[in-house]
Amino acid sequence: MGKKRIRIQVPDLEYFDGILDFVENPILKENLQISFQYIVFLVKIETEFDTSGAVEFSIFKNAIQYTASIVEGVMHYGLEFAIQSGIVNEGNVMYVIPIKKVS
Repeated sequence: MGKKRIRIQVPDLEYFDGILDFVENPILKENLQISFQYIVFLVKIETEFDTSGAVEFSIFKNAIQYTASIVEGVMHYGLEFAIQSGIVNEGNVMYVIPIKKVS
């Protein structure tokens, strides 16, 4: 008996280029695109299949986690850009604990 294979169509990573055109770091941009693609996948699973219980909650949990990772990545990128551009003083947002030298 053969396995049933379910195919779930999600957009290619390039589909999300317009959303992330401001991100100049190619590694970050690709990671954000992958996260967006995974969220689309989760939404399709939830809407196209009858899920319940732990599976349904896990889908929602994953969607929230990946959304939070996108927000974190974009915020970090924006803050780094603002610091490097001189818009924000790093000392005002990043407290650095001095490291004591051990003899």
